[in-house]
Amino acid sequence: MIIVIVVVVVVLVAVAVFVSVSRRRQLEARREHAASLREAAEDHQAHALRAQTAADQQAGVAQAAQAEAQEKADIAAREAAKAEEHQQAAARQAQLAREHHDRASAIDPDASD
Repeated sequence: MIIVIVVVVVVLVAVAVFVSVSRRRQLEARREHAASLREAAEDHQAHALRAQTAADQQAGVAQAAQAEAQEKADIAAREAAKAEEHQQAAARQAQLAREHHDRASAIDPDASD
């Protein structure tokens, strides 16, 4: 009977040791997997940071180009306004010239009808 008890105890101890070793191996495998995932996450984070930096630089270039284009558009609008003013002034001068010609023709005794 004592032999049976000793065998049972030895089997229980062996099972406990086996379960403990299995559990440790499982935990170690999970730790390794977690470390691998963390490393991949760090790689992705570094890549994302580089991509964000490139995007920020590109956005800066785009903003500068947009500001330059806006400045040119503002200059073009001012020049167009000046041209319109000159055109209106020229039209007024042409109208005045026609009026003076008409009046001169009306009062000139030598002008033919």
